[in-house]
Amino acid sequence: KKVPVALVLGLADKVVPVAENGELLARNYQSLGAPVRVWRKPGKGHHPHGLHPPDELAAWLLKAVKAEF
Repeated sequence: KKVPVALVLGLADKVVPVAENGELLARNYQSLGAPVRVWRKPGKGHHPHGLHPPDELAAWLLKAVKAEF
């Protein structure tokens, strides 16, 4: 089984460069056929504080988990 991965990326992150970390993780995971969903938040830094409201994230995770497990 493949574990679903949800990423929330702050595109203005100066601590962990998005291209070298979050985007790379997403591409690698997708290349293995794993379920990945990326939310990119323009202007947000290292702690983008999730998605508000979190409905879209919750719905995606529930669907992904049901499909994989």
